[in-house]
Amino acid sequence: MDPDVLTIRTDTPGFTAEIRAGDDAGGPFDRVVSESKTVVDRTEFELDNASARYFVVWITALDSLAHVYGVHRDLHVSSHPRPTRPSANRLRGSPPS
Repeated sequence: MDPDVLTIRTDTPGFTAEIRAGDDAGGPFDRVVSESKTVVDRTEFELDNASARYFVVWITALDSLAHVYGVHRDLHVSSHPRPTRPSANRLRGSPPS
């Protein structure tokens, strides 16, 4: 797999992370394939030379807590906004608000 971008989502912004790559699920993940960034609620990491089977979000600085609840792989960078997913309530058949 050779993604161009990994997007992570969090509800605890402010920590610093980078993306590392490896070819085995058990590591090592010693290839840094992105720049280090301070993470906000939705942060895109552009990847360089990231041909690998496994990727990890490597937290390099932590104030108190980091909760990553989503990681998404993009095969190409697009300036078009992504469509939003319906809320869980709408998926259960509740009327839209």
